[in-house]
This record gives sequence, structure tokens and C-alpha cells, in this order.
Amino acid sequence: MNFKQERKDLMHVVMNGKFELLPILHQLTHYKDCDKFLKWLHLNNITGINLIEWLKINHNGSLMGMVKFIIKYQNKNREENPIILGRDWVK
Repeated sequence: MNFKQERKDLMHVVMNGKFELLPILHQLTHYKDCDKFLKWLHLNNITGINLIEWLKINHNGSLMGMVKFIIKYQNKNREENPIILGRDWVK
């Protein structure tokens, strides 16, 4: 399986039939660690409607807030670090 197909499959798993997540998942592809974020969401069962609710409740619908949280959680940092263009976010 190639890289692109693996990411597509992960996106389908995270989307879990909720097509309103497509714009959010598309924006997530701009982050360097997109695949890590998708895997983290999947492993923590934050998919489909759970992801929608989790974003609303914990991050006020903010994708960047969610990304900061995941980076903080994965790095086991106590503080949120800024997202830096070119390091974390790429076009």
C-alpha cells in the first residue's frame, strides 16, 4: 500500500461516515504530522460524531486548538507550543 492510499484509509476511518468532517480533515493534511494526528485520533476512538463533539466541547471547533492539544499530548509537554509555519504547518 502506498503512502497516499494509507492516508486516505486513515481519513476514512477517522471520518467514520460523517462527511461534514471532510473540510477539517483536508485542513489537517497541511500539517507535517498529519498521519500521526490521524493515527492518534483513531487510537483514542475520536472518530466520526465523537470527533465533531470533541472539537466543539474541548476546542470550540478550532482545528488549530485540536492540533496544539495533540502535539502537546504526543510530546508529553505541560505547555502548548505555538504552531510554526514550515515546521508544523506546510502548504
